[in-house]
Amino acid sequence: MPRKLVYAAWNESFPDGKSRVIQSETQISHPFVEVTRMNLLFGDRMIWGETVDAAFNRIAQPIAEKFLVSPTAMRIRLEMLGLLLRQVPQQYRLTGA
Repeated sequence: MPRKLVYAAWNESFPDGKSRVIQSETQISHPFVEVTRMNLLFGDRMIWGETVDAAFNRIAQPIAEKFLVSPTAMRIRLEMLGLLLRQVPQQYRLTGA
């Protein structure tokens, strides 16, 4: 999956072009779009929570279909390109920018 084509598909899916990061438990100011993991609650108790991989696969699915690859393969490629982030990079956590 060539870098330029992946970026083009990403920008088509997300016109803001921003990377996505898993929503953290603490509020941190950063330039990324946060991905909320799906949870299933029973009353006030969580009985199922989406894994980070599952949340990223959900985002990667439409792009994976364009390249005829699995969501997992596309998720890995998007992570390698810095478009999907498991946590806010350290420089943003230190500066609060």
